[in-house]
Amino acid sequence: RVVERLWSVDGCPAILITSMRTEASAWNDSDDDDEDCRRQRRLHDLAAAMQQRRRIAVLLHQQQRQPQQSHRKSAAFDWNQHMLRLTPDEFRARYRLDADAFYKLLQLVAADLEITDKVRACTKREGSAVCPATRLAVCLRFLAGGQVLDLKLIYQMSRFSIYACVWKGISAINKRLHIKFPIDDIAALEELERDFRAKSPYGVWAGQVGCIDGVHFSMLNPGAAVDNPKRYFVARKNECAILCIAICDAKRRFTYYDMNKAPTTHDSMAWASSPLGVKFANGELPQPFFINGDAAFSLSNSLITP
Repeated sequence: RVVERLWSVDGCPAILITSMRTEASAWNDSDDDDEDCRRQRRLHDLAAAMQQRRRIAVLLHQQQRQPQQSHRKSAAFDWNQHMLRLTPDEFRARYRLDADAFYKLLQLVAADLEITDKVRACTKREGSAVCPATRLAVCLRFLAGGQVLDLKLIYQMSRFSIYACVWKGISAINKRLHIKFPIDDIAALEELERDFRAKSPYGVWAGQVGCIDGVHFSMLNPGAAVDNPKRYFVARKNECAILCIAICDAKRRFTYYDMNKAPTTHDSMAWASSPLGVKFANGELPQPFFINGDAAFSLSNSLITP
């Protein structure tokens, strides 16, 4: 390895050969030389060889020393440029809503997504403050199934910033976007009913204003974060989960949800004990409106099941 490195330096091969020849000549003096003369010549040649080796080492050291590369910051993510690269269909596939709905949601939550300390934000690795539109986009893309490693590359953010956008976005949406079933609004119920009727052949299906179902959202064991972690364990699925009872309209938009019951609760029981379920049981949904559910729910005047 040493020989290969020496030959890679300009000018070193001749020096190496010279040093080798000098050493060889130092040990191959003729027998006619006097012992003292041979000793002096040997010492002189060894000193010259050592000096030449030092010169080679200096050349190698200079060649191996390279200037330290400065940390190159990648270009900051530009939301406007990102929008120009996406078609309407690609935008909807990526964020699960169209651009108009995105900006409508952004108007509701923009104040909660603003950076409070922009000076500190600019000193981070991203080099600039993240705008509310980008923070909301990161949150929606994560909820749509985006992986953190991919989001880091797309939005030029650190892992910590990605999760900060996710939790900040969720808190802002929960704070500003209120979902309420319009049980007391006849006009809104009629609009929901028209959308469902338009979905049926020849408009024969009349009166429906919602579809109801229950779903388990799997999660990690909450541990010490709750009083009784075992309450969230579903034995038949062998996992911890949260039970959600939800209603959606004909366009698959949520109009109601309730997540207050244990995940081991049956769907019919969870619905019957929910605030809206109690109103339905008391007959507060005007006739002839009803919602539709599967066989997990109980048949009534306001809930039709198979």
